[in-house]
Amino acid sequence: MHQLSHTINDVHGFPIGAFTEKEAKEFISRLDVDESVEFDAESIQYILNKLSWLLPFFIQILVEKINFLIMVEGKNLCETTIDTAYERLLSEKHFNTWDERLKEYRESETYARRVLKLCTVLEGRSRSDLFANLFLHSEDIEKDETSLAKLLAILQNDGYLMESGGKYIFRSPLLRDFWHKRFIL
Repeated sequence: MHQLSHTINDVHGFPIGAFTEKEAKEFISRLDVDESVEFDAESIQYILNKLSWLLPFFIQILVEKINFLIMVEGKNLCETTIDTAYERLLSEKHFNTWDERLKEYRESETYARRVLKLCTVLEGRSRSDLFANLFLHSEDIEKDETSLAKLLAILQNDGYLMESGGKYIFRSPLLRDFWHKRFIL
């Protein structure tokens, strides 16, 4: 974005990605905070399916919320409790950084927010659909197409979006649902 890549040409990338399903299952089993709460295989799989993107942070906050519902509110470990924990997370501060980070996009912040709003639909949005919605009255199509390409690359690199089947969708259903609840509803 700042065109400074030439200053770090000797730095080798070291991506830290999401857990594999096996790692995520083991992580959840280690997050059992109380011996009276034991996550069975079905519950763990339901959590993983719900999160989809198996980032340790997302797993940890969801499991903590589930544990709270069980230990403090006396709920049983079941899909309903997991769904309740998930919904409660959407209203909490855990995702504020995903909103605040967009300020670093500077002049592209407004467009980034519009792209994210458009991509909250489950099926995602095609690049042409995004272009049509963002640059309805484009005076310089080539410049605007380049701007959109750069913006989509940044949003993908920062973990907001990914491309799937020619559509841009949120990388995480949890983040998508947060975005929808916070900025659309």
